[in-house]
Amino acid sequence: MPGAAERIISMAERQSIHRQELERTATNANIDAMHRSFGGGRFGQVCAVVVSLAVVAGGVWVAKLGYAWAGTVLSAIGVTLPAIIGSFTKGKPEESKDPEPEKKRKLKSRK
Repeated sequence: MPGAAERIISMAERQSIHRQELERTATNANIDAMHRSFGGGRFGQVCAVVVSLAVVAGGVWVAKLGYAWAGTVLSAIGVTLPAIIGSFTKGKPEESKDPEPEKKRKLKSRK
């Protein structure tokens, strides 16, 4: 067949361009998803710091009024509060996209 080699090379070039476009689209989608997921976490961290600083400031104020124990307790709560709030703002870890672990679980449950 005359021209078959040229057609095969042309087809391979078109396929390569198509694959590169798909990979570029997938990469850009992944980058956008990461930006969205980090944005929500950042807001939660800022809120935790603001609340924590407010509680610590309240503890210092209460201690200056003469209630040392109450001020100490409030300040201790304010220091540990970001860790507690952080555990709620982290969110649920993403599940694995790999179907193999699920197959293994099903096989184990049958035994």
